[in-house]
Amino acid sequence: MSFADLEFLDTSGLPRGLSEQAYATWRMALRDLYRSQTEIQVEHAFQFCRGFVQALQDMQVVEPEVCLFLEAQVRGIWIERVSAFQARGH
Repeated sequence: MSFADLEFLDTSGLPRGLSEQAYATWRMALRDLYRSQTEIQVEHAFQFCRGFVQALQDMQVVEPEVCLFLEAQVRGIWIERVSAFQARGH
């Protein structure tokens, strides 16, 4: 069974029918954002995620509403991570 046959809307927000590489890239990008150890790493991972979403939108691979959902998901993680660093005084 390929990744495209699985239901990813529950875990990543990506619709069915994308390449396996697209799903893997998105999951790895979100993982990197969650696991960032410095504010600079958070910023790099955040910008990568935003670029990925922009590429999906530019290629008209996903609906605009999905892009908004993905952007909101990434922004929420980014805020959580930056807030954690600020709380620790980094």
